[in-house]
Amino acid sequence: MSIIYSTILFNNIAVPPTIIALICQGCQSGVAIENQTITLLCNATGKPVPNIRWMKNGEYYDGNSSSSSPMNKIVFQKFAISDTGIYTCIADNGVGNPGRKSFLLSVNYRPENTSIKISDEKKVFCKGDSIHVTCTSHAKPAPAYSLYRSNVFLGSNAIGIFVVELAENGNYSLTCIPNNKVGIGPSKSESVTVKEPPKITNGRINGSLSTNQPVVEGDVVTVTCSASGSPPLTGRWTKDGRVWNGNNLIFNPINRADAGSYKFILHNGDECNKTEQKIHISVYYLDLLEVIGSSNKSYSQSNPLVLFNLSINAYPSNTSLSCNPSAPNILTTITSHDAGINRKQYLVVAIIQNDLDSASIVCKAENSVGVRERTLHFYRQPIVLKEAFAGQFSITNPKWQDDLQDVKSAGYNDLKQKCIKILETAYSGVPYLAAINIKDFILQRKYAG
Repeated sequence: MSIIYSTILFNNIAVPPTIIALICQGCQSGVAIENQTITLLCNATGKPVPNIRWMKNGEYYDGNSSSSSPMNKIVFQKFAISDTGIYTCIADNGVGNPGRKSFLLSVNYRPENTSIKISDEKKVFCKGDSIHVTCTSHAKPAPAYSLYRSNVFLGSNAIGIFVVELAENGNYSLTCIPNNKVGIGPSKSESVTVKEPPKITNGRINGSLSTNQPVVEGDVVTVTCSASGSPPLTGRWTKDGRVWNGNNLIFNPINRADAGSYKFILHNGDECNKTEQKIHISVYYLDLLEVIGSSNKSYSQSNPLVLFNLSINAYPSNTSLSCNPSAPNILTTITSHDAGINRKQYLVVAIIQNDLDSASIVCKAENSVGVRERTLHFYRQPIVLKEAFAGQFSITNPKWQDDLQDVKSAGYNDLKQKCIKILETAYSGVPYLAAINIKDFILQRKYAG
């Protein structure tokens, strides 16, 4: 009897609550997977049987739309990021202090809120540029990122930063796709335009493939550069501060002042560097053959030399000059010297070997432009005495009478010079023969002429 009583008395003894287990079913090391079903289970003992209450992050928790709390457990039908936190199980049966035990519940979730950013925040680039592409997203664990160019895989890494070489022109998209062990996140794309840089394929002068083509003054000249690249292409020519818009430069006609170096500049916007090409235009010309002084000259028997001074302006300046006399007994010699950058002067010396009443010399100047011709004339001038001069030599100085006696004396030579000056004045512009023997000339002629 006493034994049975003791047993009943023991069974009626109150026992404080004790939580013997707080576990997460469907979790791994306290980590749940987003959208999966998990259960937080709290097992407690005590006498009487304890009631179970839950707290989340220090506040009493009765569940939400995605969970239910049937006493000692919380069931999450689709665990969400918002469900993460510290869950506390409280067991209370009114005996002693309530039992408490907490559990940190976190979640792994696939990437979300994907973004893509291109360096400089530009949309238009030039072929050959390098750009930085940055991909970001929210995920746990941290995601890896893959980058595609219009469905062409470019690479992947864990930091989401890519350097992309824009090797092809055109319009295409760059797409970031994040992923982790939970799943693949949403993709994000940015469209870019890649321009073909401007290119000058060749320069032409009057259709000839050349960047240094000579032309002839007076011709119509067209200079053009062939251009390629993404539109809009804009070209212009410059020279010495002057500007001509367009790919073609037309001279109608061209002159020597147009010679020089021209620069063609081609661009198609700020994204690509402009390109340039220089073309040099050499303008050839050959002016008329000029005669300095008279082209009609005379000669005398005592002085058979005739001199002509010629000049020509030409480019190239290596002009050749040839002179052909109209008679075989005329010898010609030509000397030349530079009289400027593009000007030459010539001295043509003609020696008449036999008496000719008149003759001519045809001189031709020639360079790559052509030939310029000039005819030079000369004639024999008879010796005349200018009878219009009136007067006589009168030797009034007795000393001069003495001087005439000795042709070697200084007085004789002085008298000779005086007579020559008188003759030069008398026969101004008319060839004459100076007296070889002044004494005979004075004694034989009673007048001066």
